[in-house]
Amino acid sequence: MASLGSMTLEEIRQLSISDLKSRLARHNVNVATCIEKEDLVRALHGALARKSGRSGRGNGGNDGDDSSDRKRKANEV
Repeated sequence: MASLGSMTLEEIRQLSISDLKSRLARHNVNVATCIEKEDLVRALHGALARKSGRSGRGNGGNDGDDSSDRKRKANEV
């Protein structure tokens, strides 16, 4: 299997739900907001992108819970 930092989105999708959750826990990502497997996949993909500096978003990427970002942006207006 590829190293944790170089996994593609497709490789991440092949992981079991329990493996996704354990890998997300290593990145301190709250999985309580992840309802479906695809939510876990996107959260891990975002965590790996942040770790490797490949995040396309200025706030560090999507960890599966961007509600605080939305609230902060709404308060800035």
